[in-house]
Amino acid sequence: MLAFWQAQGFAPLRLGLKRDAASGEHAVMMGKALAPDAMPLLEAMQADFQYLLPSLLAHELSILPDILRQSLSQHYGALLGDEASLGYDEQQTRHRLDWYRRGGGGLALLRPWLVAALSDTASASRLSDEVREGLTLALDGQDAPTFMRWAATHGLDGRKARDRWCRAAVGQLVQ
Repeated sequence: MLAFWQAQGFAPLRLGLKRDAASGEHAVMMGKALAPDAMPLLEAMQADFQYLLPSLLAHELSILPDILRQSLSQHYGALLGDEASLGYDEQQTRHRLDWYRRGGGGLALLRPWLVAALSDTASASRLSDEVREGLTLALDGQDAPTFMRWAATHGLDGRKARDRWCRAAVGQLVQ
């Protein structure tokens, strides 16, 4: 299906993190600009997807069927696995961190921007060592055993408590 829509000029903009209950497949949101003034928005959405995809494929989507991974690789070529080549945009990173802090999306959808912020000395200096350690462990997912153990030792019991803590900790990066 992906090849069909790409042949019609559509581009992938988002990939579902979980299999759909009805089809058993990962949903793929495709987009195509129907008017010239829609191109900047479509290009921004494509850039976000390209920046996020290597991280998702390395973590949440590592179990995708080979055929889908191959199709995505053909479409994005050498980009996959090379987040560093996309560069660091401080304004975009701050925007993404603030979006997450205010309740937008999940941590998986923030990972490359959070990695960039944690790697930026000025941003990371806003965090205590303890918070930096927690966020670094959370990069593997809020349900990752290492983060869950760390969270439990810091009194964060349950997924909602871990999520609230992550959003508050990310908020310290944008203050």
